[in-house]
Amino acid sequence: MEDYFDEIHQIYLQHKDKIIAIGECGLDYDRFHYSSKEDQLKFYQPHFELAEKTRLPMYLHSRNTDDDFYSNFKQNFNFKIKNN
Repeated sequence: MEDYFDEIHQIYLQHKDKIIAIGECGLDYDRFHYSSKEDQLKFYQPHFELAEKTRLPMYLHSRNTDDDFYSNFKQNFNFKIKNN
């Protein structure tokens, strides 16, 4: 997996004038016939690292993921929730 994301980073470096975001990234628990929950969680995390390396925004999606999507998102960006 590390080689895969290293290769994506190299592609970014060669074409950074044309690449505007990291995506589409996310979790989709309605389609386990394409990818298991475990695999989705494993490959979701490195997208955040790639976004941080490239300083690009992320294009994200979430479908029926309970709290997994938000907890991973929050953990990666250390957002603080403000109470109104």
